[in-house]
Amino acid sequence: MKAVIKLLAISSVAMFAVACAGGEDGKKADEALRVAHEAKAQSIATQEALDRMFVRTKNK
Repeated sequence: MKAVIKLLAISSVAMFAVACAGGEDGKKADEALRVAHEAKAQSIATQEALDRMFVRTKNK
């Protein structure tokens, strides 16, 4: 859960960078935002997998 919160913070910083950037900086900011979204998606997938493992362990 802490990882998800950290990644949300990173993606919000990236979105702020996109809003403030222009020109070539805008391209860099777009790339940063894309990477942040990918990291967020991976974090959510990992959290869901851990939740499923926890439920399986709890039900045994």
